[in-house]
Amino acid sequence: MPKKAGNVQDSGLTAKQQRELFTMMILATPTDIPRYIYDQWTANPLGLNREVRRILMSPTNKPMVLLALQHDTDTLAQLESWERHYHDEYGMAVDFSGIFIPLRRDGFKRLIVVPQGMTCNFAFAKNASMFPCLAWASDLDTAVKGRNDREPHRHYAIWIRGDVEPDEVFLTAHQARAFGLSCTTLLEDLLMELKYFKETGEHLNKRRITRCDGSRHSDGLVSGVSWYGVDFRVCRFNLSDYPEDNLRPRSVIS
Repeated sequence: MPKKAGNVQDSGLTAKQQRELFTMMILATPTDIPRYIYDQWTANPLGLNREVRRILMSPTNKPMVLLALQHDTDTLAQLESWERHYHDEYGMAVDFSGIFIPLRRDGFKRLIVVPQGMTCNFAFAKNASMFPCLAWASDLDTAVKGRNDREPHRHYAIWIRGDVEPDEVFLTAHQARAFGLSCTTLLEDLLMELKYFKETGEHLNKRRITRCDGSRHSDGLVSGVSWYGVDFRVCRFNLSDYPEDNLRPRSVIS
């Protein structure tokens, strides 16, 4: 657990504490810094000094609330993993350092991070470049446009339970919404499928279909995603009046 901020009137760090902090700063320094950044900082050591001081010390001499200190190491590791994933798989240079991450509850262990401007069509095409994919529509963006619980107008993050199969929630889409259950969108499930595949070489939703209750179609139907035999499928389903055992949602914290 992080230590509480000390009294701002304290006498400062001991020599041992300074050495510990300097060691942590060295270990935290990226090893892939581009040469032009190195050249800029070495040519302007006073500017580097000011930036380091700004990060480590509050200009008002009051305890600072830093994003990196609000989350545990697992949350930060997952955040960095998503940054690398988008860089390596999508060719996107994203910075999630300022993103809002909701507080997770017990049982919710998997972070999904959606970058600003991401689309269902782009995510599905990327999946299709990695493994066989089928979709009921050629334009998934139009199918759910304006009818998603969350839109990537900016970077955002959600928590899911992170199991291979959807939640053990035996509810229709109507019932889930009536109970105020927040569930994954089609875009979030498309992104999670590739992330899981790159991490494990396996696929989600092999026994059951995840119903993407966070998205709706213009005709009122709802999408579902699954691994069916040898391919990943995006299907659509009627909003049945009765729950179906093989069709369940994934609840989220957003």
